[in-house]
Amino acid sequence: MRRLDLAAVVVIGAASVALLHAAAPSIAQDTPAVAGESRVGVVDVLALVEQMLQKDEYATVRESMADELTNRIQDIQNELATLSNQLNTMAPGDPQGQDVYNRLQQQRQYAQQFQEQSLTRFQDLSARQASEAYAAVRTAIRAVAAREGYTMVIASREGDDLSDSHTLPAVTQEVLARPVVVGMSRDNLTERVRTELGLPEPSAEPAPAENADEGAADDQGADEPQPTPEPEDGDAP
Repeated sequence: MRRLDLAAVVVIGAASVALLHAAAPSIAQDTPAVAGESRVGVVDVLALVEQMLQKDEYATVRESMADELTNRIQDIQNELATLSNQLNTMAPGDPQGQDVYNRLQQQRQYAQQFQEQSLTRFQDLSARQASEAYAAVRTAIRAVAAREGYTMVIASREGDDLSDSHTLPAVTQEVLARPVVVGMSRDNLTERVRTELGLPEPSAEPAPAENADEGAADDQGADEPQPTPEPEDGDAP
């Protein structure tokens, strides 16, 4: 299953710091809050949203659209290649040359527009899925918080390792995704929310195939429709 890189497409509102106010708990567990007392929990919301997006109900839809758009792009490129070959094999001064050249230029313009529109369509789908997954995570957080007596839950990523971020914007994004610097493990509700969502433990998820393209799972826009090289065309007659 191809993996969607959240850095490319996740639009989930204020994902850096989400304050989720839960209703008064009806069932108290662990250390329930007493009247007037605040109890703060932490959840790695982005990790849960990312895992939600790998579920078949989301991933298969993205992959289907990506395959559909990629196949259409390939058809357009084949049409471009046909016109280019036709132009390059025509004798100089052929009266049909100008017409073929004009059609080739129009097809190249259409190919560019279609690729841009395809990317927009795919990103729109990915953003809608991310928003829906985020809403499901928020609902699960509210349920866990209400059940266990938490009056506030803060969204924050786990871990301090930013070694995978190779650009300043990527580092900035990772830093902002970790508003909780101290106390992440004390009241970390991530696993309880994961259970509430019915998601498996990350270690229990299927490992990627050994023969998969190297780095394919981590490349930005791995599921996105991929354009193919455009054939070269001859000069105008």
